[in-house]
Formats: sequence, C-alpha cells, structure tokens
Amino acid sequence: MSRDFEIEDDVLVKYNGNDETVIIPDGVVEIGDYAFESCNSVKSIEFPNTLEKIGEGAFFRCKSLESVEIPYGVTEICEDAFYSCESLVTVEIPNSVREIQNGAFASCKSLLLIELPDCLEKIGESTFRDCEILESITIPENVSEIGNGAFSSCESLESIEVDESNTDFCSVDGVLYDFMEETLFAYPSGKSESYFVVPESVTTIKKQAFSGSSKLKKIILSDNIEEVEPEAFIGCKRLESIEFSALNIGFDSIDGVLYSNFIDNTLIAYPTGKKSDVFEIPKSVTGIGEAACACCPSITSVVIPNGVEEIGNKAFSFCEALESVEIPSSVTKIGKRAFAYCENLQTIIFHGTESQWERIEKGQNWDKETPADTVQFVKASKTSPKTSAKDLSYDSDADETEERLAKLKRLYDKVLISEEDFERKKNEILDEI
Repeated sequence: MSRDFEIEDDVLVKYNGNDETVIIPDGVVEIGDYAFESCNSVKSIEFPNTLEKIGEGAFFRCKSLESVEIPYGVTEICEDAFYSCESLVTVEIPNSVREIQNGAFASCKSLLLIELPDCLEKIGESTFRDCEILESITIPENVSEIGNGAFSSCESLESIEVDESNTDFCSVDGVLYDFMEETLFAYPSGKSESYFVVPESVTTIKKQAFSGSSKLKKIILSDNIEEVEPEAFIGCKRLESIEFSALNIGFDSIDGVLYSNFIDNTLIAYPTGKKSDVFEIPKSVTGIGEAACACCPSITSVVIPNGVEEIGNKAFSFCEALESVEIPSSVTKIGKRAFAYCENLQTIIFHGTESQWERIEKGQNWDKETPADTVQFVKASKTSPKTSAKDLSYDSDADETEERLAKLKRLYDKVLISEEDFERKKNEILDEI
C-alpha cells in the first residue's frame, strides 16, 4: 500500500502525499480526524464504498479541493470536516447520511450548490456559515434538529425552504421557523428587504438568527416575544435599530438599542450598524449580556453606569474602534473575551480602588486578550461613571415616563413581579423626574 496513507484498524489516520487526485484505498471505513488537514495540493477525492464516517476536520482547510462525491454508506459527517475548503464548488451527499455536525461546511466560500439527503435528521451549529455564494437550501422532510447559526452570514442566500412533509420546521417568505411558527431559527442573510417585522406568533428568537444579514436596517419585534438569545443580531452590518411596541412587557428599546424588562435590566443587543461613537449605557441597567455590543465598528467610547454587576462573555469583542471604557466598582464579573480583539482599546477607567479591581472575577486569559496596558483608578462616587440625561432619563418627556410606569404596572397585573419589586421600580422611575 502507498506510503502516502497511514491506516490503522481501517481508519485513515494521515495522508502524507501531494497528489491532485487522491484515491483512498478500499477497506477504509473512516477518514480520521484532521487526516488531510491543509493538504493544499488535493483537488479531488475518490472515496471507497466501504466508507462509513468522515471524521472531525478530516479535510480542514484543503484550499484546492473543488468537488466531493460522498459514497452511500456514510452516515456521519463530523464537525469541521470540510471547514474552509475555499475552492469547493459542489458536494454530493448520499441518502445514508443522517447527521452533518457543527461547522462541517463552514467558510466554503465557493460552495454554490448542495442538496441535502432525504434521510438527514440533524444539521449542526454553523454548518454552512460564511458560505458566501450559496444561493439556495432546502430542509428535507426528516430533519428534526437545526443548530444555531447553521446558515449565518451566507450573503447570497435569499431563501431557506422546507420540504412540505417536514413536521418540525416551516418556511414563511424564505424565513425559517419551527412548525408552529413560535421560534424564529434563521433569517437568510441575502434577503433583500431593509426592514423586517417579526410575526406576532413568534415568542423566541434563536441565537444568531439574523447573524450576518447584509441589508436589514430595522427589525421590529412582536409584542409576544419572550426570549431573545445571545448574538441574535450579531454582524448585521447595516442594522441601525431594533424596536418593540409599548405593549411588550418583557423588553424595551431605547434609541434602537434592545434591553430586557425593568426587572432584569440587561443590555441585550446594540445594533451593529448604529453610527453613534459614544455609548453611555442607561443607569437602570444592571447587566450586559453575552456579545451585546460585539462587532460594532462605530463605538469609540463606552460608559458603564454604577449598578452594573456583570459584563457578559464577548460583550464588546471585535469593537475595532473602541478606545476607552469606564467600569464602575459595582462590577463583580467580567466574562470571557469581553473586550477581546478591541485592537484600539487603550484606556480602562475603573471607578474604584485597585483592591476592588483585583477582586473582580475576570475571564480566562484576560490579560492576554485585553489590549489596554493600564487601568486608571478613579475614586468612586454615587454618580460615577458620569451619565448623560439624553440617553438615560425621561424627565424631559412626561409621556415616556407614563409609558414606563404603565409597562411596569402590566408586569405587576400579570403577576410577573412582586409588589415589593413593583414599588421599588416605580420609585426609581419617579426619582429620575
């Protein structure tokens, strides 16, 4: 057998050759993990009929690989199997494959067409993420599970269709929902509309549901929304506003920025396309959610108010223009990669003592991932960090104050908050007048 192949117990463990066309020997039942990783000479593969499994990262970054025909008998395409095969144009998947795992075809930037087999049951997270020219996809009838961000950032994808026999998912105007239209799974990144109104039936927006949308400028969420998962709107380059009506009692939108209701007081999502350079977070906020402001290119300065206790994972990651952040002494936890890849971040102003700063729980590798060389310590006060009336209070507009009180009253009437919480929050709102 050729020395190009390392085979152990019918598993092809490693390919050491440099051929353009690779013929895998008969008898191989599995392509091992990362067996062909970065084999840039390979343009085509001939698989044996004995093959049953394509392992994790098996063809990871094979940048010259152009086409793949997977033989019948393969049941599983593992995580990152064909990740970043940039020249891959077509893939033929047999009707024996039941699962395509996370990121299996992610960043295959030349992938134009793929037909999913009828027997397929599971599509993993980010499976086709960043397939930039993929134009269409149809979910087969037996698929019962689709991971988050499976089709995110597919810039040419205008519609996600679903086989009419599928009883777990449906497509309405090209948008992917669960069968009852209560959960929005994926909005095609290449859809041409500049705004989208979420249907009233929807109660949940899944993680990365709108991720990478290239044309949306405004999203109007329904009154019945109960949950918006992290990163739901991340990477929507033109998105300027996320809005709710006053009738929604679980969320609030202030200047196009999305927050949870008055009890949780969490910053959920800052629109990626919003043009403001300074972001002074409302003083009622007590938490900053996961990736809430991630990938926002315009923000240069962030002021976090006293009262915020936790800054979530990846909260401000990839904010390339961010130069300064003010953090109050009330913060007890800063999540993983909260300020990672903020290449211009030079100043962190902490409103407290050095010992208070040291007591804050920080994500792993904080010092390596956060480029700010020094932390400046400023004596804390009841009003620090400084906040602006424009973004943080409603005392110039009595109608908006009444709206907030009415919204709070609806929470109490529906027994969603206690009488104690109702009185506390009411007093806080009135104190702002």
